[in-house]
Amino acid sequence: MALQKYSLQSGKFKGNPNPGEFAYIAIDNLLPPPWTRFETQTTEDLEESIRSVGIINPVIVCRDENGYRVLAGWRRVLAAKKLNLTHVPARIVNVRSEIEMIKTICHENTIRKSLSPKEILSIIKYVKERLGVDSVRKIAEIVGLSRTTVHRYLQLLQLPSEVRNIILEKGMGAKIVDLCRKAFELGASVDDVIRALQSERAFSRMERLVETLENEKKLEEFAKKVVEYIKDKDLEVAQYVSIKKYPAHARLEVKILDEDLTYWLHSDEKFFFEHLDIVIRKVKRKLMFMEREEKKKVKEIIREKIEEKIVERVVEEVLGREAIIQRVIALLEEAKKLIAKVNKKIADQLNKLIDTVKRALKQ
Repeated sequence: MALQKYSLQSGKFKGNPNPGEFAYIAIDNLLPPPWTRFETQTTEDLEESIRSVGIINPVIVCRDENGYRVLAGWRRVLAAKKLNLTHVPARIVNVRSEIEMIKTICHENTIRKSLSPKEILSIIKYVKERLGVDSVRKIAEIVGLSRTTVHRYLQLLQLPSEVRNIILEKGMGAKIVDLCRKAFELGASVDDVIRALQSERAFSRMERLVETLENEKKLEEFAKKVVEYIKDKDLEVAQYVSIKKYPAHARLEVKILDEDLTYWLHSDEKFFFEHLDIVIRKVKRKLMFMEREEKKKVKEIIREKIEEKIVERVVEEVLGREAIIQRVIALLEEAKKLIAKVNKKIADQLNKLIDTVKRALKQ
């Protein structure tokens, strides 16, 4: 790779540059910082400046096995590339390790205040994950930031990338990060948090989301206490008890049989359980009354069934006797016809007997 050194005194190009010297380096030989992609950065402002006065401040680079790694000024490189420039002025620095490279990048960019929060987060993530540095103090020393700032960025790294990007794009502070972390600890979904962050009043929405999740957890714990209390009073929970939670309104509704109770968070638990005890006793009395009434109904049904059976039996017996009598009458009728041929007087007497039997059957 043929590079030319630029002498500020003579304004002439010489051989290969040494660390600490300046040179015009081919853009194709320049590599971006290793932890992120910067191609999406906007460069319109720099393009206009370069068209007017050129690149005044050289980019900072160090030697790399594949070329030169840009430590500061990558946006200038992108702007120059868009303007179809082939070379950019650069100052070569000597770095002996990745940690030293990170320190140089952070120092040079901090002086110019050119690192965005997203870039700072990328650097801290690179130091933590790629270089294996876990100590907040050591990371702070490497990147040249305060421990408090590093700690805040490390907390931000714990959030899902979608949430993290919204926070960085909107420039939200540490309080929002704390609320997001708390929301996820309480079981919030990523979609819930994103909707809150994208609203106009993001901070208020996040506070409300966290409050609702906290209420839900507290109500769940209180509901368990209510269930255990009712069980201790020998009342069948599954059959007679219904509990509904309304975390957005911080209340719990308990229905026992046809009796309703409402518990509001932060209200007096002792008073609620005293009221609950009264309701349980009342419900038990109702259940005893209902049980007695149910037994009466059962007895009445049994009695009715017995009576029905007796009537059926009697009817069966009556119908059975009637059939026999009808048969007897039929036989007498036939006998009367036969006797009438022989002795009319006896036939008349037999006829009277048949009429008497028929009248008796109708009664």
